[in-house]
Amino acid sequence: MKWTVHCFLLLFSAHTMSAQCWSLVWEDNFNGTTLNTADWNYAIGGSFNNELQYYSDSPNNVKVENGLLKLTARQESLNGYDYSSGRIDTRFKVGFTYGRVEGRMKLTRGQ
Repeated sequence: MKWTVHCFLLLFSAHTMSAQCWSLVWEDNFNGTTLNTADWNYAIGGSFNNELQYYSDSPNNVKVENGLLKLTARQESLNGYDYSSGRIDTRFKVGFTYGRVEGRMKLTRGQ
C-alpha cells in the first residue's frame, strides 16, 4: 500500500505595508528531475512527532517529475519503522517572518 502527495506549486509571498498588496518573494514550481537542494532539505529520520514512518531521501519517497513534487508513503520496513515516507523543509535556506503561503496539492484519501 502506498500514498502519494502531489505538490503542483508552492508559493511564498510577503505582505507589504499597504492593505491587500502582496509581493512574491520566493516560489518553486518543481521544474526539473531532482529536488532543488539549494532551497530544500531532506528531513531524514524518525520520531519527529511520534509518527509511524521513517523519513528518507529515497526516490521511492521523494520524487520530482513533470513539474510535480511527489511525497510517497509506503508500507515497508525501514530502520525499525513499518512505513517509509518523504519529508522536506526549507530550514536555514528559505524563510521570512510574515506573509502568506500558497500551495496547490492533491492528497490521497484516508488517514
